[in-house]
Amino acid sequence: MGLAGIFIDYENIHYYLNSEYQNPPEIGNYAQIILRSLREFYEEDNLSAIVMNAYADFERLGSGAMSTLYLMGILTKNVLGTEHKNAADMQMCIDILETMYSRKDINHYLIVAGDRDYIPVVQHLRRQGKIIKVAAFRKSVSGDLLEIIGKENFIELEQHIPEESMESLNEHLDELFRNPVENGISKNINLKIKGRINLPEDSKRIVPNQSPSPKKIEPVVSSLEEMHHKFLRLILEYIDTSNYAEPGMGPLLRHITDYTHELPNWERKHILETLRQKGVINIVQKDLGYEFPISVVQLNRDHPMYFEI
Repeated sequence: MGLAGIFIDYENIHYYLNSEYQNPPEIGNYAQIILRSLREFYEEDNLSAIVMNAYADFERLGSGAMSTLYLMGILTKNVLGTEHKNAADMQMCIDILETMYSRKDINHYLIVAGDRDYIPVVQHLRRQGKIIKVAAFRKSVSGDLLEIIGKENFIELEQHIPEESMESLNEHLDELFRNPVENGISKNINLKIKGRINLPEDSKRIVPNQSPSPKKIEPVVSSLEEMHHKFLRLILEYIDTSNYAEPGMGPLLRHITDYTHELPNWERKHILETLRQKGVINIVQKDLGYEFPISVVQLNRDHPMYFEI
């Protein structure tokens, strides 16, 4: 039986779930379910994980994650960070290298992280003859890290979200963005609501048939310009089906992903940023009364590209 070390960038998991599913309730429970499934899957290869560390600013994340991870046999390491900066990566890299030099008997390493910051430590482990796998969300993993590690050594965390948990997460998104909002009051009582939500007029549901139906999405796109048009058609399609003039970035990106599996997540975001710079769309943060501001997409219907399609 081989000996293994598992090093978990817990903030990476937490912030992905928070961003992708718009701050779901009991977010820590979903993270722990993923890690439990991942550990069982990894140990099926006749490996014994004798070192399991998770890194985050746990005091800021809250949700009782430290005690639950401890009961799973995972040592938590609290590292100070800021609201917008992952604090785990540097300490995690240091501990991986320290383990490599102090525990020569550990030959297998699982790095649960998707940032390109981990590329140097992955390369160093390989030079020392270690076997490395990386586990991360496919939508957020760095393309450079994926290329370095190789697809055969990459584990998709999406595959470790049970069906019932995925249904619960998607139901949360549906309630957040697709339920009718009447008289400026949210019908969702499961989230932390500050109180009455007075939506601006341009954020309310649009009248059906107010915007033209999007053209049929072509299956093959050969040029960058055509890709930009494809993304704009997907945005129009989502606005038309959701009946929101300003859709949330999370659900919109999920809709776009369904039609652009060939693209890495960073390229989808790059195309959206290009459309923003061209003035086709605008991406703004809006406080709609939930715990965190929400990124919404505003469509410029006066832009020439809009009339082209």
